[in-house]
Amino acid sequence: MTLFKKWFAGVPDALRSAIRRIGGLPFASAPLNVDIAGDSHIGKRRKSNQDAFWHDPILRAFAVADGMGGENAGEVASAQAIQHVARLLGQAFREEGWIWPETWPKASSDPNQGPESTLLRYVTLLAHEAILRASRETRAWRGMGTTLTIGIISGTSLFLSHAGDSRVYLLRRGQWRQLTRDQTRAQQLMDARIVTVEVDPRHPTHSQLVSCVGGTNLEIQSHQESVERGDRILFCTDGVYRPIPAERLPQTVGQQDFPLDKIVAQMIDDANSRGGPDNITALLVEVL
Repeated sequence: MTLFKKWFAGVPDALRSAIRRIGGLPFASAPLNVDIAGDSHIGKRRKSNQDAFWHDPILRAFAVADGMGGENAGEVASAQAIQHVARLLGQAFREEGWIWPETWPKASSDPNQGPESTLLRYVTLLAHEAILRASRETRAWRGMGTTLTIGIISGTSLFLSHAGDSRVYLLRRGQWRQLTRDQTRAQQLMDARIVTVEVDPRHPTHSQLVSCVGGTNLEIQSHQESVERGDRILFCTDGVYRPIPAERLPQTVGQQDFPLDKIVAQMIDDANSRGGPDNITALLVEVL
């Protein structure tokens, strides 16, 4: 709650006056149906699986997390983040659509993004604060953190909240796009044009996070994207996109002759066949 208030306090006065209240009012409903498949694998080099994922076809909600920390702390961080997401989004969903629960503190939304973005941002902040508290209270968990990428489909839009370097891709009529932006040192170098070519995904700077849930710095990315029937949306951790060549992922995701669970299994097998250097988690959504 404290971090949310700090964030809103930074909104310019001119924009603040244009922001509308959303407390208690239903958001857009979600008429589009989805098919979902997801799985996670430890990989071939890790001692434990510190990834976690969750999805709910009724809510049309999805999340992936990739934890970090000594001993089992990374596993705890990702699991706690996903548990908070599932619980909070469950509180905010009704048959008629998304609401802002009356038991939550009043919040305001940016009309340029829609209230769903504020909802996801708030959920991410609460997960962040919970992991920070757990890290302070338990010595073995100190310093733990996790990436966290959440998505909901509401109406004909996909809303995303993102922190870290897990990714969301969209495949539409053969066109493949990355919807999230990595919060890594490598991406910073490319943005600043210190590096003028794409950094190899296996380079160490690709794993140096500059923002994560539970970390000392959290910068939440929000994104809204229109969706249509036939779209395929991939949520994945870096254990998928780093070992698998960039041109291969859309080919795998776009296969029409296999059910989604078989496609997810193919991605995991592909990553493992290339050394399985990290935990591997893929969550694939098809809009029906």
